[in-house]
Amino acid sequence: MVLVGLQRDLRDIYEQSPDYAKMTADDRHLLVIEPEEGEVLRRTMKASAYIETSAKTMTLDEIETVFSKIAAVAMGEDKSSVAQLLKKPAKHCIIM
Repeated sequence: MVLVGLQRDLRDIYEQSPDYAKMTADDRHLLVIEPEEGEVLRRTMKASAYIETSAKTMTLDEIETVFSKIAAVAMGEDKSSVAQLLKKPAKHCIIM
């Protein structure tokens, strides 16, 4: 499983806002997920990778990176995947 965080471009927009700077950390957390939080969620879900991207600013290289990582995990080629860690072959791929 690969966890993909979307709307990465919004982090920059929010961080440049004067209102964002005035918010408490708890309030900012409701708007923006930091990369570190994505990694914690990835480990909790036992996903093999966490990738952040944005449909608005995504380049062809980023599209290729995301799909290559998903394909490698689905095909069992990614050595960090849960299937490899458990030494069980991947039996199917679920895209959500």
